[in-house]
Amino acid sequence: MTFPSKSPLGLFPSLLALLAIWASSLFAGTDSSGLVARIDRIRIPSQSSVSTLEIRHSAKPSQPPETSTFKVYSWVSQEPGRKKISTLMICSAPPKDVGKRILFQDEACWFFDPHAKRPVRISAAQMWSQPMAFDSPNWRLGEDFSATPAGGEAILCGDGVTRTCSVIDLVPIAGAASAPARMRYWLDDSGRYWKVEHYTASGRLFKTIDNIRYERVLEAERAVGMRIRSGSESAEATISGVAARTSPREWFEPDGLPLIAQ
Repeated sequence: MTFPSKSPLGLFPSLLALLAIWASSLFAGTDSSGLVARIDRIRIPSQSSVSTLEIRHSAKPSQPPETSTFKVYSWVSQEPGRKKISTLMICSAPPKDVGKRILFQDEACWFFDPHAKRPVRISAAQMWSQPMAFDSPNWRLGEDFSATPAGGEAILCGDGVTRTCSVIDLVPIAGAASAPARMRYWLDDSGRYWKVEHYTASGRLFKTIDNIRYERVLEAERAVGMRIRSGSESAEATISGVAARTSPREWFEPDGLPLIAQ
């Protein structure tokens, strides 16, 4: 298979909706730095798991929306001072994408098509800049971003309820993270965030993420429904069937992607 010269993600952009999965729960805090530290503790899962991700893509008016389905495996390890998560997605629908895989690890990810001989590495910047990407599971918000309170605002949340939310701006520290120039979060009194906006260095809004539904998942409240909008593109993602599971360690290495029997 021949991949585009800039990025193979043009063939398989829906994979990047995975990035919303483990960045979906917050607890309230009394200051921005303490709150962001709690965000990091919650957005990284406490144990290895498996789940199902269904993504409903926007479509042309004359065509029905397309739905993609993935089995998502996470592998969690404890390193000095922090947890590390590697995430593997394997596509099971639609038929044209069955067996395609993407692995998120460290500061990059790898894409693998069953018709190719080897995985293709993708940079962190390519990951988050894709229209349907939420954020990178490799970001450590408390370490790589500076946080500034931006007041409060009543907003209509993705679940149809109007809430008065605290607003926080996150800006990447120079050289610490490949990320949008600024991200803005809206959080309710219980600490759940319902809206995120990504901005370019010029201040242009280029992506909005609305959390639609929260559920108790593996002993933590997480968003299991979200909507992503970027220009004319949009998608809704639903997470279900989350269960604790330890998968083979070799699944989470780039060289192991061609060997997974699914």
